[in-house]
Amino acid sequence: MHLINNRFYHTLSHQVRYSLSGSEAVDAALKDIKASVGGKRLVVRFKSAYHGHTSGISFIDSEDHVYLPECSQASLDFIEKYHYRIAAVIVNPMQHFTGINKPSPPGEKVTHSSRIRTSVSREDYALWLHSLQDKCNYVTKHLTKVAFVIDDIYFAFRTPELLSTKYFAHPQTMQPVKPDVIILVRLIG
Repeated sequence: MHLINNRFYHTLSHQVRYSLSGSEAVDAALKDIKASVGGKRLVVRFKSAYHGHTSGISFIDSEDHVYLPECSQASLDFIEKYHYRIAAVIVNPMQHFTGINKPSPPGEKVTHSSRIRTSVSREDYALWLHSLQDKCNYVTKHLTKVAFVIDDIYFAFRTPELLSTKYFAHPQTMQPVKPDVIILVRLIG
């Protein structure tokens, strides 16, 4: 138990919820967020990002999910414009490696892909994540509460930094990304 508590210490999180799968963890996180933001139902996701599959998360036909392009100023503008409908913004940092706005099926081996990938630099993606965090923080502070969620299920514990929040630290300040919710599953137990 000490090892588990020590690992959670690195997430800077004070509350933990256990799940049996990544899909279930995402589902539970989004349900908890929706229950805490006063009736807002919309979840902003980014094109082609994988966040699991359960009965509660219908990514194909859900009216509660909107898909925006990643690394786009228009997406940031959308969040501010429709803040009153948005409960959460969820991002999967794995898209940095597989190519932003490109299909990334679960289980795909990033280094062995036969598809041509275009990606942004680590620094540019870090700046994007910090801009996304700043937008969610601004909206929450000045307008209505919008949770910033990082789905770190696949990424976590696969780099020396342990989490994408530290891997994508701000290039100038070296500050980690600070989401409201970080979703972890594998390699913890």
